[in-house]
Amino acid sequence: MTAYHRIRKETKDNISLYYPQRRFLGFWFNMFYEGRKPHSFCSCKAAKDAIASVQKPKVEYIEVNLNETSN
Repeated sequence: MTAYHRIRKETKDNISLYYPQRRFLGFWFNMFYEGRKPHSFCSCKAAKDAIASVQKPKVEYIEVNLNETSN
């Protein structure tokens, strides 16, 4: 099973920052940005909640019959 989301944890001077990431075409990309800088979260739970809040688009396919006349 392939993971499509992960959280990168960076720790510096006893401060941890969490970056939600998404896999696309085999590479990992940060999901949230503040300008050009990736947005970080102060807890792993907050980062997980941010990933969960992203809604996948609903995709529908509508068949078209070009032989029908529209009213």
